[in-house]
Amino acid sequence: DTVCIDFTDSGPGVSQEELDHFFAPFFTTKDGSGQGLGLAVSRGIIQAHGGGIIARSRPGLGTTVSVSLPLVQAPARHGAASQAGGRRPGRGGRVLLVEDESLVAMGVEALLKEAGHQVHTAGSLDEARAAIRAQQPEVIVSDLGLPDARGWEVLERLRRAADGTGGEPPPVIVLTGWGRGQLEPRPQAIAPPAALLQKPVEREPLLEALSMALAPSGERTS
Repeated sequence: DTVCIDFTDSGPGVSQEELDHFFAPFFTTKDGSGQGLGLAVSRGIIQAHGGGIIARSRPGLGTTVSVSLPLVQAPARHGAASQAGGRRPGRGGRVLLVEDESLVAMGVEALLKEAGHQVHTAGSLDEARAAIRAQQPEVIVSDLGLPDARGWEVLERLRRAADGTGGEPPPVIVLTGWGRGQLEPRPQAIAPPAALLQKPVEREPLLEALSMALAPSGERTS
């Protein structure tokens, strides 16, 4: 009832000390060239689907990453699932994902599409501006560290770009790996985001934040 997939490379391998932190957020062996979120995000997505992921490695002998996933079961009818959960399922919407780390963007995009959302990705503020004009997203999910803008300035400039379209600016959900010290203080002139989630984000909090952001304005709560 389970599919197992092994990915094996022929690289230099890693030590047991490094292996112990392999799936920890912000841990990287790339000498500063990566954010250390790819494997952490991958693990979150795999676990959200009821699977597991482990890594085995020895210096000089490469690394093997093993993924296990349960076989697909017959999907439950939406009506029955909604009654069992006791809540109305959220609707899918047009989402603009602004994220420059490709592995994180791929993981979050896959998660959102699996939940029924239409997702367009942008890797910079300039790409996001163009996407806002072309795609008219209903919700924006954005990192605060982009190649062409950083910090709360990202939130303000996204809102200004949305204002220029003539419609109501979409809610912005911030998805960040920054700690409290980097996030505070937020300038008083910049309104808070619709939600602020820490990377690596878990599936349910992200989908809950999107469901709230897509609800009619009178039904939204903080």
